[in-house]
Amino acid sequence: MYLERYTMDGFKAISERVDTVIIPVGSTEAHGYHLPLGTDMLVPRELLRRLELAYGDNVWIAPEVAYSPCFTLPEFPGTVNIPSDVLADYLFHIGANLYKHGMRKIVFLNGHGENHTALNLAGEKLSELGAYIWNSNPFNDFAGDFNHVLESRFGSHANECETALLMACDETLAHMDKVVVNMKKVLMGVRYKDRYLDFIPEAVHGDGTKATKEKGDKILDYMVKGLVRQLESLESGRYND
Repeated sequence: MYLERYTMDGFKAISERVDTVIIPVGSTEAHGYHLPLGTDMLVPRELLRRLELAYGDNVWIAPEVAYSPCFTLPEFPGTVNIPSDVLADYLFHIGANLYKHGMRKIVFLNGHGENHTALNLAGEKLSELGAYIWNSNPFNDFAGDFNHVLESRFGSHANECETALLMACDETLAHMDKVVVNMKKVLMGVRYKDRYLDFIPEAVHGDGTKATKEKGDKILDYMVKGLVRQLESLESGRYND
C-alpha cells in the first residue's frame, strides 16, 4: 500500500491493522555511460511495485528518499553527494514521525551501498524510541538466492547484476552500446581523497555486457520472494532461529 495514495482517515484506519512501513532509500549518482543517474532509485521502485502486487495489503510503502552519500563518485556529472550524518538525521525524523503515527516496524530498503552508515545511525536512534528497525539490502540479503542467474558475480557498481535489474525496470534506459568494463580487484578497502580515480575511473566496476532483461526479471522475482519471507518474519517477531 503506497502511503501517499491514502487520505489521513484511510491511513489511520488501516494502521490499526498494519504497523510496518518500508522507506526506500536510493541515490542520485553516476552509473557509467550506460545506466541512468537514478538507477539506485529506479530499481527499488520497481522492486516495491512487484512487492506491492505480492504483499501489498500487509505493508505500507512510504515515499522514496533519492539523495544520499556518494563519496566514492562525487565528481562525476549528475552525482549528488549528501553526508552520512545529514542523511541519518533526516531518516531519523522521517522514521520518528511515522512511529508517532503508529508504525512500530520500520524497514529501510537500501538501494545504494554507501547508505549503510546513515541507515545504521538512524536505526540506532529509532530503536531507542521503541521501533523495530530492519535495514534491508536486497543485493546482499538475497544474493545467495539469485547469484546462479548471473554469468559474472564480479563488481559492485553498474555491473552485470545492476545493469540487468535496470533493464528489467525499463530496457530503454540501458544504453548497452556504451558499456565500459572494469575488472579491477579491491585488495583493501582503504579510503582516501579521489580514490575513485584509481578504483572506478569511469563510474563502473564489473562487466555489464553480460546483462539481459530476462536475468533482471529473475533476480527481481527472487528479491520479492525474499522480502516477503523476511517481512513475514518481522511481522511475527521471528528474528532468530
